[in-house]
Amino acid sequence: MIVINFKKYKKGKEALKLARRVEKYLGKSAIVCPYDVGWVLGKAKIKVFSQRLDVGEEITGDGSLLNHSDYRIPASKIARIVGENRKRKIILCVRDLREARMYKKLKPWAIALEDEKLIGSGKSITEYRSDSVREFARLLKGGRVRAFCGAGIHSAEDVRMARRLGCRGVLISSAVAKSRDGEKVLRELSKVRK
Repeated sequence: MIVINFKKYKKGKEALKLARRVEKYLGKSAIVCPYDVGWVLGKAKIKVFSQRLDVGEEITGDGSLLNHSDYRIPASKIARIVGENRKRKIILCVRDLREARMYKKLKPWAIALEDEKLIGSGKSITEYRSDSVREFARLLKGGRVRAFCGAGIHSAEDVRMARRLGCRGVLISSAVAKSRDGEKVLRELSKVRK
């Protein structure tokens, strides 16, 4: 699974245009997370997750990211939000193995390991933190919670490496949403989408 977080890089019509490009190249193997879900939801045939969620809010779309690097929330809220959305798909982002261990018991749909220092750097977590990613994937192996990773993911080789390390998905942002070569990256990712 390839999750593309648009962050605030693409909004409105540009977000819809990018979602349709992602749909064209990656199809059902992708999830898009636009800043303004309303511009994409129902207008592209692709899974749409919101970028953030708070206590008492309903998920708009097919699911939501939770606690990713741009929208960190207090630990006290995370359990409540996951509990309120037990039947919905939540990708809970964590900074390290300690947080992964702590939140594993909440049983979100997926947990994504992010290294904030690598986000937007072009230095992939799969290369620069491979031991941590492998240990993280082992922590979730055999359970119902999927292991994803993200930070610096920018190529098909990064996706392949994430799979070799045990992850079932990756989070990508700037390599697609911010780059002038985003379509080139999508074409390359299409070769590993299955």
